[in-house]
Amino acid sequence: MIKLEPMSPSDYAKDKVENGTWLAEDSLKNSEAEFVKLLPKGLETPNEFLWNVVDEDQIVGILWAHHDPAKKSFFVYDILIYDKFQNKGYG
Repeated sequence: MIKLEPMSPSDYAKDKVENGTWLAEDSLKNSEAEFVKLLPKGLETPNEFLWNVVDEDQIVGILWAHHDPAKKSFFVYDILIYDKFQNKGYG
């Protein structure tokens, strides 16, 4: 069963290393800095939702969305299904 689970700063750092954005040795520091900037209250920042896309306890991708209650809308900042899970119906 596919489910969404809250993402942690270490999950975010791992994703940035795996997709080639950051070097492994800088990833946790960079992740923490981005979380402070973009998510001032961390994962509890109002209207921000960061999830791991999980299938049978395997993280297959990520989803980050912003909710704008005034406009009654969501904006997807990032959605990624990891390469080895693409073309399997997750997207």
